Amino acid sequence: MLPKIWDVRTKSNPVPTEVLEPLSLADFKERLAAELETCKAVAIGEVGLDFMIERPTPKGQFPILTTQFELAAELNLPVLLHCRNGWELLVSALQPFAGRIKGILHGYTRPPELAAPFIRIGLYVGIGGALTRETAVRTRRSAKELPLDRIVLETDAPSVGMEGIEPGRTEPCHVYNVAETMAGIRGTTVEDIAEATTNNFQVLFGI
Repeated sequence: MLPKIWDVRTKSNPVPTEVLEPLSLADFKERLAAELETCKAVAIGEVGLDFMIERPTPKGQFPILTTQFELAAELNLPVLLHCRNGWELLVSALQPFAGRIKGILHGYTRPPELAAPFIRIGLYVGIGGALTRETAVRTRRSAKELPLDRIVLETDAPSVGMEGIEPGRTEPCHVYNVAETMAGIRGTTVEDIAEATTNNFQVLFGI
């Protein structure tokens, strides 16, 4: 049973919101499906595992995430994945849906080896503003070594800053900065990076 629904509010950690009655996973799935239909959703997310927060606990997060994956596979919607300190469990949650689930590993700043199993499952890797910082060694190695046909670019604006731009001041247009940095790292042009990553986005979302 799910005694509480967790509401992520702007500039705050998840906080419990009282509901009138407990939700079973089946009820949760049914209500989420209805909301997705009502708002004409094009993706489900962010969803994922975050083991740096107190609640919901890791044990509580896993069944909810699996239910969200089930729904994504059934509705053929991409998932936008968030992960902090739960990489192995996130892979294990995705494995049963390999070939049936698609999406983006959002805000990726880790080494390429960690992304490999997600790519094998069929996901894309979202690389953002951290790449513009020279100190982001792991992110830069991923940008160089991961296959370009599995990368999409992002900014996570306005919350995540980048080189020369403070958090809160980033905008979607600053994705150019990310593309420019990646082009330098991979020894190609901004136009080539833009074309490849835009194509990846279009394939993923069926545009």
